[in-house]
Amino acid sequence: MKVFTIIFISLLSSLVTAEPAKFEQYGFSIDLLDDKPSPAGSQPLQMFLPPSNGFAANVNVQIQAYPGSIDDYIKLSEAQFKQMGLTIVSSSKNDDTLHFEYSGNMNGQNLHFYAKAVKRGSYFYLATATDSKINWPMNKSKLIQSVNSFKVP
Repeated sequence: MKVFTIIFISLLSSLVTAEPAKFEQYGFSIDLLDDKPSPAGSQPLQMFLPPSNGFAANVNVQIQAYPGSIDDYIKLSEAQFKQMGLTIVSSSKNDDTLHFEYSGNMNGQNLHFYAKAVKRGSYFYLATATDSKINWPMNKSKLIQSVNSFKVP
């Protein structure tokens, strides 16, 4: 009986789906594609604001396999920023969470970024907002609020 109950609960829980993402301002909702992260990395979410001045501000979520410590991740990130010619505007660390704000030229565009990285097990969950430098002041509060709302249980 105990085994049957466990199997029944497992089957029942597999039928439960995540709540759809609701975009009330845009007037739609959509079921999320939910899967396990790949060892090669995953990018399960991208969201865009309407384009302005030739650029659509966006927020994306990536899951990066990285078994190292949070301090190792900071060193790696800072080295990558330097290699790409990006300037760190600010950074902070709190337990298992990092925040980076950085800017620079990528692919001929002057961009501004704000990122939050959360360490869980052998993965880093990374939410990053990107906008053109010219649009950043206009979209900054909305983009930062979105990234800061990112949670990893």
